[in-house]
Amino acid sequence: MFFVDLSVARRLEASSAWRASEYARAQSKLRPEVKSAIAPVAGGHAIYAGADAPGNRAIGLGLHNPVTHEDLEFVEDFYRSRGVTSGVHLCPLVHRHSDV
Repeated sequence: MFFVDLSVARRLEASSAWRASEYARAQSKLRPEVKSAIAPVAGGHAIYAGADAPGNRAIGLGLHNPVTHEDLEFVEDFYRSRGVTSGVHLCPLVHRHSDV
């Protein structure tokens, strides 16, 4: 059986965030009208790459410090301002003092 510790979880989340961020960057070059965006939040990133993009979610939150209520409000506002539902990819190893 394989167990993932916080160090491995951080690397996996960083890899996932990198892929989604690169997709958003590519979208901004190929389809600038989409207005892709990447915003740092709670040690991770909120990523938007178009209304139907598969990578539209916040990734990597709470792996370095707690996620606060304000962080979650930021994520909701980030996606609401773009007309899409907010999504959070939350790792089970999120900081234990988080508001999630």
